[in-house]
Amino acid sequence: MYERSYGYKYAEGGKLDTAAIAKLIRKDIKTAISEGLLPDHWKYSVTIDRFSGGSSIDVSVKDCADAWTACPGYKLGSKQELPGGGWTATACGNAWCKAGGQHKDSPHATDHDVLTETAQAAKITLERIHGAYNHDGSESQVDYFDVNYYGTVNFQSADAARWEAKHKAEKAAKKAALDAAAAADTFNVKVYGRNGQTVHVAADVDGKAKLICGAMLRTYSLYGKTDEAPTCSRCAKKAAATA
Repeated sequence: MYERSYGYKYAEGGKLDTAAIAKLIRKDIKTAISEGLLPDHWKYSVTIDRFSGGSSIDVSVKDCADAWTACPGYKLGSKQELPGGGWTATACGNAWCKAGGQHKDSPHATDHDVLTETAQAAKITLERIHGAYNHDGSESQVDYFDVNYYGTVNFQSADAARWEAKHKAEKAAKKAALDAAAAADTFNVKVYGRNGQTVHVAADVDGKAKLICGAMLRTYSLYGKTDEAPTCSRCAKKAAATA
């Protein structure tokens, strides 16, 4: 066996089951957020997987559009002022980086995103938390692996994070418009569907009837105004709240 290294909290939970260690990692992430070491508006998830060779714990960060920025052509955090003036920095590791890669003048060079300095610091914090209960006595040169658990820390891609942020903003705007319309005027509609007839409370949003419970009222749905009491409990509850 090769010499092992141990995480700084291995004595506290390193011998626990993987699921129990994952709970400890979630707790440590919450503590780091409360201490200001991790942004509180990002979404963190800790998942486990078991397989014949052991188990893994993966930490994922989502809803983090502000964790990414356009690459300036050098590694963020490496920029240093020179004594005689000017500055130096470690070049971007992407050879096809349009801002400063080895082939930046090539027509095939492209812009790309990198983690901000804040996100890089957060990743280091998460990696430290992730490895706190682990041990490692592996030797890659002879394909010998000896760890308590595998796993990585991953950030949602820049494109996915920005799409999700845009989608959430659009959804919030639609909800605000519906709430405003529901507060102004509502009417009951009977909707005819495959599961029979249901009566909902609706509001007029930009000339279209929208169910205030949030359920989809598609353009091809059959519905009509009615004086019957709503059978949708969610609609009735929201209508009472805005009355």
